[in-house]
Amino acid sequence: MFIQTEATPNPHALKFFPGVALSDSSPTRWSVQSEDLSAAPLAKELLALGPVTEVLITRDYVSVRKDVECDWASLKILVLLVIADFVEFGRPAVMLETEQGARSQNEQLSQVEQHILEVLDAYVRPAVPRDGGDVRLHDYLASSKTVRLELLGACGGCPSARVTLKQGIERILRERLAFVHHVEEFKSSEDDASKARKQRLRKLAEGGGVSRPQTQFSFNTKPVASKGT
Repeated sequence: MFIQTEATPNPHALKFFPGVALSDSSPTRWSVQSEDLSAAPLAKELLALGPVTEVLITRDYVSVRKDVECDWASLKILVLLVIADFVEFGRPAVMLETEQGARSQNEQLSQVEQHILEVLDAYVRPAVPRDGGDVRLHDYLASSKTVRLELLGACGGCPSARVTLKQGIERILRERLAFVHHVEEFKSSEDDASKARKQRLRKLAEGGGVSRPQTQFSFNTKPVASKGT
């Protein structure tokens, strides 16, 4: 089993290419604050590794974001092992219900939000995956003509995120939609994220962690053999 790994502009996020299709739908994001991970088996096991804070699953790759206090040296090996186990045994990364749910959420948007989403899909989202991330429309505030976006995967917490929002996405939306004047990032409070991380680490300690499969993968084109515990 050979998995390609690629760096992103965010030093705390990496892209993992398993060489097989992982999903037939648009990218799905899962984090330490996700209450139900039953529909995302791959994300559930990756988030159980402790330092992993967010997982973005696309058709061709998985973008994994870690805690800023953690080093990639040992965590990268564990992430590769989990992904390799899913690919080798044909385990689904995302359940069908999740893909259908993403489509139904788009159908519930207002007409204004639908227009915003169309522009994002046509001019913004095609370029974002190369950096290991994605953007999701959270809402539109008519009173201030502000679009609030969630930055997913490597885009979240990236040092250049504000530049991307203001000089990239905001400019594109303002040029094409007269009712948009501002674009801002929407993110949960640090307190919520901190609580979620502590709860996850406690569950991990109680459950004994995630078993590591025996497999072989490659990083920087050099195969490395790893044995499970």
